[in-house]
This record gives sequence, C-alpha cells and structure tokens, in this order.
Amino acid sequence: MPDHGVLSCFESRGTAENVNELLRLFSDNQIKPHIGQRYPLVGAAEVLTHLSESSTLGKIVVTTN
Repeated sequence: MPDHGVLSCFESRGTAENVNELLRLFSDNQIKPHIGQRYPLVGAAEVLTHLSESSTLGKIVVTTN
C-alpha cells in the first residue's frame, strides 16, 4: 500500500480550497474524471483483488446494475 503520510504536510485550508475548486470545475463540466474500469456490485471482491494486485489508471466505478 502507498504511504500517504506526506499528505499530513499540506495545509488543510489550502487542501480544502483545492477540493472546492476541483468540485467547481467538475460541476461546470470543465474536467471529467477518467474511468479506468467498471465493475458490477456483485463483483466487489474482484475489485478489491484488482486494487491490491495491480496499478490502476483512472477511477474504478462499482455499479449497482
């Protein structure tokens, strides 16, 4: 698993501002997340296996249908 300890070095106010800006850009359709793979909810175990065994490019989406 990656070490996310470095995140504690960032100022939380600046991070919140960055998140707010990303949400605004997303809401305005100026950015679109890359979806790498989609899995059905019944395949949740496969998702966890995939995450633990390989590097993932883009977001993984778990669908309910």
